[in-house]
Amino acid sequence: VYINSYESFVGFFSSMYSAKIMNLTVTNSYIMGVDCVGGICAYVTETEVLNCYFDGAIVVHSDSASIKGKGGLFGYAVANSSISNSGNYANIWYIGNFNAKNIGGVVGNGYFTNINNCFNIISIFTH
Repeated sequence: VYINSYESFVGFFSSMYSAKIMNLTVTNSYIMGVDCVGGICAYVTETEVLNCYFDGAIVVHSDSASIKGKGGLFGYAVANSSISNSGNYANIWYIGNFNAKNIGGVVGNGYFTNINNCFNIISIFTH
């Protein structure tokens, strides 16, 4: 997957509501966006994830102090979402004028989200 965008809500999927994602692997990928960026999906709510993996690079250019997340698998996960048996191999680069916040390997920012038996093998770079 190659995405080179100056938009928000960027990922293999942009957003999902009340979905189930199972056995998905996205490899050799480059995903660039502005805010709310994730390798698998930028924004999930009430979504169940099982056995999903991302390998590649995530690049975020942001000039705002947004609370939306930037993550290897998911940028922002909320409202009873669950992520299990999944992993991230992506490096994440944050380039912006504000403090780098809400950046994570599995999920950049999560509220009321259960994360079980997941791993993260990455580096996070800020500039």
